[in-house]
Amino acid sequence: MMTKRNPFSNKNYAVFNEESKEENLDEGIDVNMTIHNTIDAVNTKNHTDVFYQEVSTTNTNIIISSSGLNLVKSFFKYVELLNVLTPYSFEILIGLTQIFEFYVFSVFFLYADEEKQKQLFDDSFHSKIHEFSKESAGSKSFQNKLSSLHELSLFQKRFGTLKVELVRIKDWLESQCNFKDAHYDIPGRKLLEKMVNDNTIFDTMDTKQNYEIFAESIVAVESIFFIYECLFKLKERIMKSVNTEHKSYVVQFFNQSEILIKELRQFIYEENCTKIIKLEPIVELVKSTDWNIDTFSPYNSPYVERLLHQINQ
Repeated sequence: MMTKRNPFSNKNYAVFNEESKEENLDEGIDVNMTIHNTIDAVNTKNHTDVFYQEVSTTNTNIIISSSGLNLVKSFFKYVELLNVLTPYSFEILIGLTQIFEFYVFSVFFLYADEEKQKQLFDDSFHSKIHEFSKESAGSKSFQNKLSSLHELSLFQKRFGTLKVELVRIKDWLESQCNFKDAHYDIPGRKLLEKMVNDNTIFDTMDTKQNYEIFAESIVAVESIFFIYECLFKLKERIMKSVNTEHKSYVVQFFNQSEILIKELRQFIYEENCTKIIKLEPIVELVKSTDWNIDTFSPYNSPYVERLLHQINQ
């Protein structure tokens, strides 16, 4: 019996280029061969083969998880349905975009830092202003609270698209679920656990080292980027298959997805990276560094040595 694996595990990913091949140790097969076999399996049209040729020529390095590969394969089925079932093109298009959005939702709530999640979805901004509105403007308490609110506002503005899109996806998922103890506005992680029905993925996350989680998060996030690239190459075919009044939806989806992926990368990478590299002692060494040009040395500064040491570890 095969053991259950995390679909985003760095043991499952494939990195491809012209000079190297990665072998899938779990399955005992060459991943490149797996990709080509998969390609052959979904080549129901000649233009599908052309699409894969374009992908292989424009991407020298591809990172894709096993679940991401299955998602890419399903896109071709949706596009073929768009061509065949033209009267229902918009409904099919919605289904195609929703499975991509669910994948993004899953990656976020698997790998995003929980404290930063709370900060992103914190909607108590106005109530917090009301709490200290009567305090003296010159008091230390007032200044600290004001500074905290300012940081919260900047943080949420920086990841504004990510927040709005995740809330929208979460609302849609809640409307589709029919749990016995169903109630709205449950945490995204809990909602994901209820939908997946395989808690082994979530249970093992708590036992992993930070560097393992960081490696898996890279595979998961970069898989989203590659999946989006595949979708983008299908954009023209999708535009030809949908009605004129629905073309604006396609344009909006791609525009929003680009911003969404960019913010998702920053959100997950920055937080996971700080768990591996402790920057506080390095910052202290920067403060104590003598920046006098007369004392310049060709050797690394102490803070650089400290940073390199942590990276090597």
